[in-house]
Amino acid sequence: MEPAGGGIRLGFATLATDARIRPMNALRWILIMGSLVALAIGLPAWLSAGPKRIARVEPGRIIRGAWQSPEALREVAQQYHIKTIVSLTAINADDSKYVGQAEVVEDLGLGWRIVPMRGSRATLAQMAEAADLVADPDLQPIFFHCVAGHHRSSLVQAAYRIRHQGWSADEAWNELRKLNWTRPEASADRQDAALIVEFAASPYAHKETPCVPSEDERSFSGLALRSR
Repeated sequence: MEPAGGGIRLGFATLATDARIRPMNALRWILIMGSLVALAIGLPAWLSAGPKRIARVEPGRIIRGAWQSPEALREVAQQYHIKTIVSLTAINADDSKYVGQAEVVEDLGLGWRIVPMRGSRATLAQMAEAADLVADPDLQPIFFHCVAGHHRSSLVQAAYRIRHQGWSADEAWNELRKLNWTRPEASADRQDAALIVEFAASPYAHKETPCVPSEDERSFSGLALRSR
């Protein structure tokens, strides 16, 4: 049945447009609908149910993804027999994401390292450091992630391919282009591609070049280690 007065159907609710409806009732409906939409689009990805942006870089050894909810992280850790987590973001110990992940790390007895990349970017040294962690067989199977599971994770995947497997920048970028969430024409993704080219042309492209973590990075890694 169509709504009286020629209403607008919104799927799970109908908002009447009859001029006789009291303005306060119409306003109440608008506020309710607006709140529901805000909740739907404002929910952080890491709180959503189910593992997010999971991809196998090296089956059985290296897995990448986004920051997971505690329940999803447990699922990932158990499904892929994860031994170590590498987080590619600067984060405070009182952040709800940190607290939730620390509980899972402690419960499952996992190792945890933090490379404090900021603003979806990374320095060349951070890319090399994270690549070395990912490539360390003593830490595998390993799960590495940023927040959204996109830019920083892709930079580290490329750095791993270049520094430890001898890939070219083009080969590394072409692999990343195949991920469902990569948008090659987007500005942020083009910046990723440019940084990968820069990394490949730097001394860090060779695993013989040491990368010494900064004092800032050591403090973050120590923070994660204390949560074990």
